Amino acid sequence: MSIPKTEIEQLKTCADLLALCGSELTRVANTNGGEYAGPCPFCGGEDRFHLQPYTESGSRRFCR
Repeated sequence: MSIPKTEIEQLKTCADLLALCGSELTRVANTNGGEYAGPCPFCGGEDRFHLQPYTESGSRRFCR
């Protein structure tokens, strides 16, 4: 059973990703509230996920 793409997008915008996967992320920058990097909870890549949880427009996350 797969999760519909719309539900995944909604979860990404509503969930506090730093609280969910913060223990596996390493702080890599201090500017603009900080940036964290580590394993991607969505694709499974070991070092691809970056999270900026405290930007002015909300959190930003991306998988390289």
